[in-house]
Amino acid sequence: MRKNKIFKRILIMGVFFFAVGQAQGQDDLLNMLEEEQGETTEYAFATFKGTRAINLQSSELPSKGVLQYIFMHRFGSFSDDFFYNNLGMNTAEVALQLDYGFTDWLNAGVFSGTAYPRTYTGFLKYRIFRQSKGAKNMPFSVVGYSAMTFNNERYPDVQFNESDRFSFTNQLILARKFTQRFSLEIVPTHVHFNIVSRESESNDIFSVGTAARFKITKQLSLSAEYIAQINPLSTNITRLGPDIEDQKNYNALSVGVDIETGGHVFQIFLTNSRGVADPFTIAQTPGSWENGDIHIGFNISRVFTIVKPKLPQEG
Repeated sequence: MRKNKIFKRILIMGVFFFAVGQAQGQDDLLNMLEEEQGETTEYAFATFKGTRAINLQSSELPSKGVLQYIFMHRFGSFSDDFFYNNLGMNTAEVALQLDYGFTDWLNAGVFSGTAYPRTYTGFLKYRIFRQSKGAKNMPFSVVGYSAMTFNNERYPDVQFNESDRFSFTNQLILARKFTQRFSLEIVPTHVHFNIVSRESESNDIFSVGTAARFKITKQLSLSAEYIAQINPLSTNITRLGPDIEDQKNYNALSVGVDIETGGHVFQIFLTNSRGVADPFTIAQTPGSWENGDIHIGFNISRVFTIVKPKLPQEG
């Protein structure tokens, strides 16, 4: 089993985050110059309804001073004794997320999942560029996402270091709002597992995600996403052991609707991915739509303004 040092990964994430901060500082300086010259820039907003497309991150971030709470739920699949398991409730997956907008371009948070496997995740999400027109013309938004996940599952038959429980997810979200109704994003993704089941498997899994949103009314929109794995794993690393068997991992496909009601965003969808933590949604989806391995899921997000934005004072 191959593994890398955690501190090396954290250092890489830190250097990248510092570079993003420097770019943001230059961006603010350009905006100040534009204001002095009387030029205006019109930025795109509400490219997606929430901070998640469905399973994938969207290009949206909470505003500065806003605290967000997300409740995520996945019922058991239709193919897994659906009625015997109380419409999938007995085999459900639940996760809770809490994040905060420290600035308009920086968001940080944590979330934990109850099963498949039990996990804790911390993440940073940072806007690098924002779609705009006018004095500053940018055809699409660019947002970075970096997460570190700890696998808290118990493996009584396996001996390994605690550092082997970590995995890392890095995404670059390229999003464009084409019209007032239609938005699209492409998400190149890298997942690194500190431990895998076999020497022949790679610790680094690459994929490309795509998500789209079509707005029907002010409160209702349709959404869909697909995560195409480039070099999928051939085993299930959520269940480590001496007799690990081959397992086909499928690409995650999800379709749903988004409903906005004031400070809440409700996302209801169908997906073949039961996992909620990034490494397992992206690289560990053993179920397929063809075999009926479909889960009803929903995300409910609620935002709270902790620090009210300062309003311009009258001269």
